[in-house]
Amino acid sequence: MLSQPVVNMTRLFTFGCSFTNYHWPTWADILEPGYDEYHNWARPGAGNQFIFERLVEADITFGFTPDDTIIVMWSSHNRHDWYDWFGWQTKGNVLDNPEFFDKAYLDRFYDIKASIMHSFNYIHAAQQLLENKHSNWKMTSMDELVKPVVSEEYMIPKLIKKLTSNEFSTFKEWPELLKYESILTGSNWLSMPLKKYMDNTKYKYTKKQGDTWDFHPTPIIHYNWLVDQGFEVTDEGKDLAVRWENEFVDAEVDIEASIAWLANNGIPHLSNHNKHCI
Repeated sequence: MLSQPVVNMTRLFTFGCSFTNYHWPTWADILEPGYDEYHNWARPGAGNQFIFERLVEADITFGFTPDDTIIVMWSSHNRHDWYDWFGWQTKGNVLDNPEFFDKAYLDRFYDIKASIMHSFNYIHAAQQLLENKHSNWKMTSMDELVKPVVSEEYMIPKLIKKLTSNEFSTFKEWPELLKYESILTGSNWLSMPLKKYMDNTKYKYTKKQGDTWDFHPTPIIHYNWLVDQGFEVTDEGKDLAVRWENEFVDAEVDIEASIAWLANNGIPHLSNHNKHCI
């Protein structure tokens, strides 16, 4: 009796913040139809500590193999994540959330150079883990990792002027960080952060319910970015993006309706993506 060939399962694991897991389909959801199994471990507001630790947790839980595809979209440096009785807390930019990060916290714990260094350490450690697993992995970022987000209210004017200059270079300003430069290059890195792609395409923000605007890329922007980065997107993945845009983009986005739309299309709402969280 002839033995049957072994067919390996293809699994997609994605990590990031709200640019990876949101109230409407993201690049991760659009890639999902091309794989047998899909695990989105991202969460809105997440910083790079959360992203790295969830990467490690996913490996402990599932065991990455050479047949797996792992894509990490790093977030901005100025985010602080922590774990408590209620699970992971991801409250976004410490310079823009005084409810959790007041001036006393910033004066005691925040330093822009340190936040960059921590991110680079997470990135290096993640790369070592993925290389050791021989998985197919790619990395990108929500925004440029060498241009830190700044706050005019918190930083001294001289530093603000320097950091917002087009000529600013993290590695020239802090040469002690130059040893990290090599971890941000190579064939495993996608060519353009998603936020920079949005800016280059003059993306128009989406109107949410009420008078607020949402800066997140809509599914068509996610899809176009994937194609621009050289990904092969299935017809099903493209159709997912197009159908969402046709239903929601010309009107104010009803978040609950969009969540229901995701569920009807087999994509769990982001609150259910973290079911493996210990």
